Amino acid sequence: MSISNALIIQPMQVAHSKFTNDKEYKGFTVLLQLLVGVVLIILSLVLNTNAFPIIKVLAGINLIQVGILYSARLLHDFFRKSFLASQEIKNTLVVDCIMASIQLIGIIGLGVTHQLTLNAVIILLAASYTISSFTGIILSGPFNNLQFTTISETNRQYF
Repeated sequence: MSISNALIIQPMQVAHSKFTNDKEYKGFTVLLQLLVGVVLIILSLVLNTNAFPIIKVLAGINLIQVGILYSARLLHDFFRKSFLASQEIKNTLVVDCIMASIQLIGIIGLGVTHQLTLNAVIILLAASYTISSFTGIILSGPFNNLQFTTISETNRQYF
């Protein structure tokens, strides 16, 4: 999470006020954040298949689910901070309320049915962050409004 904040989110928050037309930069940061999420999921797949039997502390935990949870959490945090940087407070509240509502209803449901296990909570959290991230994608506008450029073009123009 620290790498994502340092390389993607904090520069975006600082640079947002400097751009009058930031479609290219937003497109670049969305793609970079999605790339970080895919790398995390691939890393969790590798760890789950190769190193999982060695790690006894994590017995009963599916590392793939943890990787999806972490990727979805990073994407949710990205959209949340992106909306805050662009002063779209209503969108921030919508994304956060969807996430919190799903988590609250899910925890209550799991508690009432006595199904409250670590794996169930990981799946619930991953689902809530994924749904709120998709909401963030929808609220930030269709992808065709973003202009996707290569990394070298974006670096040349903004850095």
